[in-house]
Amino acid sequence: MAEETNGQLIIKPYWAAALYASGESATELGKGVADTGDFSGAYAKTGFGFEKSARMIFWGVDDRMMARKIYNEVSAAYPELEAEFTDANIKVLAYASVPPYQLVTVKKAVRTLADFKGLILKSTGDLGKLANAVGAEGTTIGMGETYVAFQKNTIDGGFVTDETLKSFLFAEVVKYYTTLNIASAPAGHWGMCLDVYNDLPPNIQKVIDDNVEWFGLKVEELTFAANQPGIDLAKEKGVEFITLSPLDLAMVYAAADTVIREEMAALDAQGFHGTAIYKKMRSLVEEYGS
Repeated sequence: MAEETNGQLIIKPYWAAALYASGESATELGKGVADTGDFSGAYAKTGFGFEKSARMIFWGVDDRMMARKIYNEVSAAYPELEAEFTDANIKVLAYASVPPYQLVTVKKAVRTLADFKGLILKSTGDLGKLANAVGAEGTTIGMGETYVAFQKNTIDGGFVTDETLKSFLFAEVVKYYTTLNIASAPAGHWGMCLDVYNDLPPNIQKVIDDNVEWFGLKVEELTFAANQPGIDLAKEKGVEFITLSPLDLAMVYAAADTVIREEMAALDAQGFHGTAIYKKMRSLVEEYGS
């Protein structure tokens, strides 16, 4: 940014949650506690209804470029997706998705749908509802506490992304990995306080606007690059990788679809076109994935 604006815009970083905690990131960014920063609307106490219900929308999709294409296309048709951020006084600088969620378990391998029954699984948001829908029990637990919970068998497993196998060393304490590829829709992951953005001169705003797609792609590139080291460590530690049968996997996805449709119906009742957006995204998944 400094180079492209001839030194007019310089960003000074503050690390290790020095300005706001992750759980308050969207709220604090919107208030201007920081001019710009990483954030997640999923943890905000109010607002961001779609983002909170979008963790499983791209079930069965392991193609981040296709997910981006679909999200951008649907977002252009439904301005209310962008309005979730502007209503929170945030100008999104980078839209990005996170790697798909997979299932890891400690003692019991999940080889069929029936194997979910009775398991206590670390889950976030709608993934907890999915766990319940397939016969398990979803539970919320902090990432920093999950390793010990696996180690002590206080939970049986959890929905995680591949990079956590190394970054949180889950590969040391789990024995089984079941491929699910349950992906979320891209969302704003870096933003600027809208008041700050509006105070910038037009030429600086243009530089920011012109780099939104580049920035999102760079965030995804760095995030997804951490997947392979996690997989490599898991293989080194002897974790068994499992693929469900097409029928069992289809039933997991059917359960995810049911959960999401219920969430979207709740958004419909609030005047948000949740069901229409979800149907459009899934129709494009079928179109572009065929």
